[in-house]
Amino acid sequence: FKKGSPGAAYCDVLPVDVQGNASSAKKYRRKATNYTLEELLAEIKRLIALPPDAPDAAKMRKKCAKLRVELHKRLSMSLSCFVFALIGIPLGIKSHRRETSAGIMISLGLIAFFYIFMSFAKSMSGNPDAHPELIIWIPTVVAVIGAIWLFRRKN
Repeated sequence: FKKGSPGAAYCDVLPVDVQGNASSAKKYRRKATNYTLEELLAEIKRLIALPPDAPDAAKMRKKCAKLRVELHKRLSMSLSCFVFALIGIPLGIKSHRRETSAGIMISLGLIAFFYIFMSFAKSMSGNPDAHPELIIWIPTVVAVIGAIWLFRRKN
């Protein structure tokens, strides 16, 4: 710090003493959303490699299903930007003035459609037999089909 003038302070190490009770400290459990992609894939592979007769096999299958849902959600949401652009192109081509409000309503409906399926897949992640990771791809497939239909309609 420079005395008398405001500005930034720089240091290599800033010791911080955090007062707390060690016995009240809770163990931190990472959520699926906090994993990096590599960690997510490694954890899924580890859980798949466990023998089916392990003591906590049902619990591990549920955890694996939750991790798979997170993985597919990330992939689907990455692809959804491209899908939204595919839908936006034919909606952006105006042949009449009054079609702008319909495009906005279709866009809001599509976002709600994606959100509902993401929430549904997340709620189904406790049931690994239902393959909730595949539910996430339904709005993407429907949106691509809708984009193809809109392109054909504009031509």
